[in-house]
Amino acid sequence: MDKSKLILIIPAAFVMGFIVVHSLRVNGPALTRKFFFWSFLYCYTKEFINAHSRQPEYFSSGLELFGTPMMVPFGWVISIYLSWFLAECILCPRGRNPAKVLPTVGLSSMIIACISFMVECSGGNMGWWEWNYSVPGLWHENALLKMPVKIIGGWGTTNLIFMSFFMVYVVSPWREVRHKALKIIGIFIAVGIPLGLLASNLVTRGLIVAPIVTMTAFMFLLWPRLRDYRASRGRRVIDSAREMRGRRSLD
Repeated sequence: MDKSKLILIIPAAFVMGFIVVHSLRVNGPALTRKFFFWSFLYCYTKEFINAHSRQPEYFSSGLELFGTPMMVPFGWVISIYLSWFLAECILCPRGRNPAKVLPTVGLSSMIIACISFMVECSGGNMGWWEWNYSVPGLWHENALLKMPVKIIGGWGTTNLIFMSFFMVYVVSPWREVRHKALKIIGIFIAVGIPLGLLASNLVTRGLIVAPIVTMTAFMFLLWPRLRDYRASRGRRVIDSAREMRGRRSLD
């Protein structure tokens, strides 16, 4: 193996170990297992489809499983976890808040879009992969530091889809509000993703923030509904606390 690949593999292995330990301490063993299992399955499936279709990049070398470079799904898992953690640090400093499902999903998608710029530019310029400009929507003249700007929207969209359903169906505090959350997430996905992809397709030279601006705009458009959702959730928490105190008094 080319020694230059170790510059990516060795730090990535340390980071993966670090975030597993971090997740065990913060989220507990059960949620940690669920996150890494579902995120890796989702990302591997996505890259498997890319590898056996008209994928947007060619990888120079590396360990493969059924023709899929394994460093790619592992890199996705690391990036998704970091964006999720940073989003919750900003929005939920006192702990995970079921009323902030939509902002957490949206902010984590923006964060991973920023991460993508660093990863894609550095990896591409070091020769770890090359872009396949025969794929529709990728243009040489629209590349920024050898990275097609459309890819930033692709990172945000990938995170948006996974985190939406992971938050609603897997992260335990959200289970009690699954149905209302699902309606909000459904609207966001049904309307936000097509417009986000449209923005990334129509983006011109240097306007790398178009997909991020699109996602931000829809967060503000859905804010009135989110406030009602938060208020109803707050009433349920109060009622649940009263019920718990009543049970303790009976015991």
